[in-house]
Amino acid sequence: MTPTLRIHTLGGLEITLGDEPLPALASRKAVALLVYLAVTRRPHTRLHLADLLWDDLPSRRALGNLSVLLSSLRKHLPGFVQANRQYVALHPAPESALWVDAAALDARLPEKGYRGPNAALPGRDEATRLEEALRLYRGDFLADFAIRKGRGFEEWAALERERLRRKVFEALAALVQFYTQAGEYAAGLQHARRLLALDPFREETYRQMMLLLARSGQRQQALRQFLACRDMLQREMGLEPSPATLALYQRIRETATAPLRLPPQPTPFVGRSDELAQLSAYLADPNRRLITLLGPGGIGKTRLSLQAAAENRHLFLNGVVYLSLADLSSAELLPAAIAEGLGLSLFGNESPQTQILRYLQTRELLLVLDNFEHLLSARGLVETLLQGAPGLKIMIASRQRLNVPSEWLFTVEGMSRHATTGESDAVRLFASVARRVQPDFALTAENLPAVERICHLVDGSPLGIELAASWVRMLSPEEIAAEIARELDFLESDQHAARHRSLRAVFDYSWETLTSEEQGAFSRLAVFQGGFTREAALEVADASLRLLSALSDKSLLHRTGNRYHMHKLLQQYALEKLAAFPPEHTRTFSRHRRFYIAFLQAQEARLHGEGQAETLSAIAAEIENIRAAWQQALEAGEYESLLAALDGLFAFYEMRSWFHEGEAAFRAAAHISAAGPAALLSPEGQRLRGRALVRQGWFLIRLGKHKQGWEQTKAGADILRALEDEQGLAFALVTLAHAAYYIGSSGAALQACQESLTLARRLGDQRGEARALNTLGVIYREQGDYEAAREALDKSLRLYRQSGDAWRMALVLNNLGVVARIQGRYAEARQHYRESLAVKRRIGDRHGEAVSLNNLGNIAFELGEAEEARRLHRESLGICEQIGDRQGMARSLHNLGDLAFEEGAYQEAGALYRESLRIKEAIGDQRGAIYSLNRLGETAVLLGDLAG
Repeated sequence: MTPTLRIHTLGGLEITLGDEPLPALASRKAVALLVYLAVTRRPHTRLHLADLLWDDLPSRRALGNLSVLLSSLRKHLPGFVQANRQYVALHPAPESALWVDAAALDARLPEKGYRGPNAALPGRDEATRLEEALRLYRGDFLADFAIRKGRGFEEWAALERERLRRKVFEALAALVQFYTQAGEYAAGLQHARRLLALDPFREETYRQMMLLLARSGQRQQALRQFLACRDMLQREMGLEPSPATLALYQRIRETATAPLRLPPQPTPFVGRSDELAQLSAYLADPNRRLITLLGPGGIGKTRLSLQAAAENRHLFLNGVVYLSLADLSSAELLPAAIAEGLGLSLFGNESPQTQILRYLQTRELLLVLDNFEHLLSARGLVETLLQGAPGLKIMIASRQRLNVPSEWLFTVEGMSRHATTGESDAVRLFASVARRVQPDFALTAENLPAVERICHLVDGSPLGIELAASWVRMLSPEEIAAEIARELDFLESDQHAARHRSLRAVFDYSWETLTSEEQGAFSRLAVFQGGFTREAALEVADASLRLLSALSDKSLLHRTGNRYHMHKLLQQYALEKLAAFPPEHTRTFSRHRRFYIAFLQAQEARLHGEGQAETLSAIAAEIENIRAAWQQALEAGEYESLLAALDGLFAFYEMRSWFHEGEAAFRAAAHISAAGPAALLSPEGQRLRGRALVRQGWFLIRLGKHKQGWEQTKAGADILRALEDEQGLAFALVTLAHAAYYIGSSGAALQACQESLTLARRLGDQRGEARALNTLGVIYREQGDYEAAREALDKSLRLYRQSGDAWRMALVLNNLGVVARIQGRYAEARQHYRESLAVKRRIGDRHGEAVSLNNLGNIAFELGEAEEARRLHRESLGICEQIGDRQGMARSLHNLGDLAFEEGAYQEAGALYRESLRIKEAIGDQRGAIYSLNRLGETAVLLGDLAG
């Protein structure tokens, strides 16, 4: 039998025959001849081989030398060499007796590679085959092997080396891309490292390494990879990293502050390791971008989604955002809720959906939407976001599927009730909860069967297990199991699905264990939306701290920080109990409305004085309760209460820049209060309609709908004038002044503002006077009367300082800074802007912060401080990008263009002006577009001059 000749040429040269190294041949040229014949695997003429190996000799001598080498090969490799007077070949019998690693690698790698516009990435099976083939590649073909005066052979070896290297490079690049898209980052990293070793000067590979490291949770290593790339480019080529590399570096840097907006959980997570592993695979898979955790209420969808999101947060460079939608009353509120969760401020007249989509387009983010089942009509929004934002992944927890093509279902069942060794997940959860309420509780051989039966009776529902475990202070596990079984027997099986019956049985028994006082408190607490405080529980539901503690001990309530929450299923059950007593039901909802209307009224003064940031946070925490109270008061026709809450709600929406929701809320108030003939409305109803129309108009103006804002405000002002509601009219007039200013009627704006100022002064309304003076200052400034503007703004500032209204004081300071800058008083302008910036940062006004930074950048530009100006404008631009303020983005880009223009960097200036113009045209900023077009024209002229 012919022994196998094995020739390893990749990463060095090694030749074996059978199991032994091939004895030394006559010379290196004999080795070269053997390798050439083995790799090419076809006949060659003697003359060709002689020329290949001896470029310095006449053909006759070279042919003689070739004969000597062939004799040596025949001696050491009998049966392998076939030669006649004209041709020579390596042709063993059988063919399998010859194996060459380079030939094997070449055969397994596709000839066309994976580049080009129509090239497809390998699939899973092909990727596996590629990996097996690439194990053969230990280094370059015939590395460190050379012969003297054999130029033909050396040229062939070099071409073969480069050809194989190219095929290996393309295969590795395809594998890196395949594993990146598959979310298998460790495998991708392994191949990326080989790729970088193969070509250490390829910037794209550095970017792939950065991305893979970042996505696998190795942020610092990713940043170090950027530094290595930058140093290599500067050292080897004298270049800076490309914009794509710099942008990725910045994205990875920002992951340190990327949001992980997941609510804290009051208890440790128990079990579900298999489900978490499967969900982790789903989240890493780029093809599964919409994952729906489907299951009935109480099955643990929320906790599982939160745990999976937390464990896989490193996969998303721009963070993870969780939204509970349980208390969202309408699908129309979903865009605003998503924007708020993202930290995105909505501006201008574009729809919230459009602004959210633009914000998400360049981000890699996981959005977790919990309790989606009652918002299925918003499935179109989900699909639109996924289609327009390639880096977005959405995980939904719902009792119903969305039924859209992109949906991947993940069915959530009850917790595992069987374990091959130790305790099952369900039993571990029971024991964990039981120990919280009864610290000396322990699982024993005696009570374990009863605990397992309890878990089986509630079908593994975490909510059912938690409620049942809370009874161990009163009952043994055996007694608990008996009570649940009794309740199950009572419920007719044809009325309820099995799991629903099991939970209902637990709920019913939990209800029976409560005292009458606890039952009353539990049912009344169900009227709250989005949780409640201890104070609210006492005022609305007569639930004392003792009762709250008792209900918490029985797992009917959970406390997080200073707020209590009730599971949605328990809330529905408790509302059923409350509805069984109509007078109590009516009285409790009425108390809920009165409490939150009074809460808003009490907070209003603080929104205009000290403690604004804390007050805004306090209102935001109760916004679900406030929405419910506002809507119920409208439906009940409680106009006097609504009038009392009007200014507080308006100030909150204005200061938080919730312009879309503010417009909708006051549109609803104007509509409901006008449901019947105006003549039949009470004076309070007419006043509410007038004031609501004005505030709706204000928000329309802020949304860029200036004409519609004018119309609504004018309608409201007419009603208030007819009612002789001077305080309401004063605000209506200053709002009309804003609308007139924006539609270009400065005369009408001045007249309305002066009338508003006169009314406010006559009424002794300092807040109204300060607002009118600030607006008057802006109008005077636009008219070119800078001294009058300065005087009005100074008076406004003094009034706001007296009341401690920092937010509005910052607005006036900004306007004073603009006037001072126009007049060339740069030091004064800078001082105003800095003070305004400090206030806005203190109260968390991100939009105002960006405006102040931009203005400070303008001052630095005027003073010739180019680097400081650039820093400030870039910081302003970054904030605008984060909050989705497109007008602010356009402004900052234009100002950065001005900086580049002044420095003679006209190409860069032109690019910045074009981007600014693109945004201005998209948002309808005609005046701003003209500025950018003018500067683009100047830039084009200068570039033309420079070009000769």
